[in-house]
Amino acid sequence: MVSVYVKGLILGCLLMTSSMAVLWMLDQQRITILNNDLRELAWQSDDSRLFIDYAEEVGQVNSTLKCKLIEKRVGQQVRIIEGLGEKIEAYRNANVFNSEYFSLKKNFLYRAIEVHLNLIKYKRECNGSVNHVVYYYVEYDQDQTQCPDCSLQEAALNILGKDCPNTWVFAYPVNTDIDLINLMKEEHDITNAPATVINGEHIHKGFADLETLKSKLECGENLFEPEENTTEEVN
Repeated sequence: MVSVYVKGLILGCLLMTSSMAVLWMLDQQRITILNNDLRELAWQSDDSRLFIDYAEEVGQVNSTLKCKLIEKRVGQQVRIIEGLGEKIEAYRNANVFNSEYFSLKKNFLYRAIEVHLNLIKYKRECNGSVNHVVYYYVEYDQDQTQCPDCSLQEAALNILGKDCPNTWVFAYPVNTDIDLINLMKEEHDITNAPATVINGEHIHKGFADLETLKSKLECGENLFEPEENTTEEVN
């Protein structure tokens, strides 16, 4: 006769195995969602890059039409990228088995840089009334020992984004091996976090409060709001 203790051990093992299987499945679902979002963002980035290259090389595209189409494409990109970084961080914190989040985060940062550069091009060539803010933070600093002011800075930037809908914040880790981010840091002499660079010229090292941030840019309406669907329903 099987001991009750052995039965309990077997049942416990089965429950633990079932729980691990459920957690693994949840991880896989999260990875699939993130990969789909990043794939859509990659398509949008490729489409924007090809269109801009065509317009610049051929030189026969009306400047007004060019800017209108760039605005549409950049709008599609920023709508996808909004919140994707936070989603990746939230999924990483919930991750149990999958180490793919690190490569996903790096992929996301490359795509964010592409959107950032397209936004700069739109602002420069089309006189777009938009603001781009680079925020440098410390990656993998859950206890905030390396950057105690980063959480305060993030809170101020979140409010800035709500108060100024024409402003987009691009968050880049100060401790990264991505060459382009390190080049931008070197250009603005950024060595520690938090740090912010507004529209490529206003540099603030250390914590910048909301009023300081607002004083360096012009708030306005969101130019990239999706068009409302005016199609009437047929009764």
